[in-house]
Amino acid sequence: MTAVPAALSIAVHRSFDTWNRNVDLFLAPSMFVAEIMGKAGIEEGKLLVKPHFLSRIPGRRAAPPSNSRELLFVGRLAEPKGIDLVLDAWKRAKPSGLRLAIIGDGPSRPLVEATAREDSSVEYFGWLDSTAVLRKMGSARSLLFASRGPETFGLVLIEALGSGLPVAGARVAIVPELARHLPTMPTFVPGDRDALIRAIETLNDDALVDALGAKGLSLFSEESEALAR
Repeated sequence: MTAVPAALSIAVHRSFDTWNRNVDLFLAPSMFVAEIMGKAGIEEGKLLVKPHFLSRIPGRRAAPPSNSRELLFVGRLAEPKGIDLVLDAWKRAKPSGLRLAIIGDGPSRPLVEATAREDSSVEYFGWLDSTAVLRKMGSARSLLFASRGPETFGLVLIEALGSGLPVAGARVAIVPELARHLPTMPTFVPGDRDALIRAIETLNDDALVDALGAKGLSLFSEESEALAR
């Protein structure tokens, strides 16, 4: 029922053009959000994309990503975040020599715990604080970002870039924007298990993951310097 008053409020204010008349500037965390706001009627001149940022830069890697055999999933353990898709793709891909590390908590935790008990290549770390997550990112091979639906940003993505960690991601949140700068970045249609399997297989390429890690870290540094100006 709470959606009804919200929808009514939006309709009323849209009819009066409240946001364009009474608001000077809207900050959008990504181009995806800016496009949605534009479609909702917000004038282009009132929209500014201001990405989220990190309060501190993660520590630099001690070794290139290819030194690790661990692919990482970080996020809420729930279907919208794609954890079930990741587990299904992992089971079918059977990537040689790679391991899957999962960090997070949520309603799909029993599924994750059961999979970790049955499959020695899957390890579940539970919920970890941000310092521990960044430490894990600094020693992993790649991040798997498999969200199924729209996301405003995806902070875990820039945490990965700042850690020199390559990303294989569903084309939601800022993944399409990142892919324009990182054309060899493995991406896939949200919910496409077979495409995720191919992305996982691609991450067996040592030269690719090292190049992606270095380019991602360079992009993170350049954007951080630009935002600091």
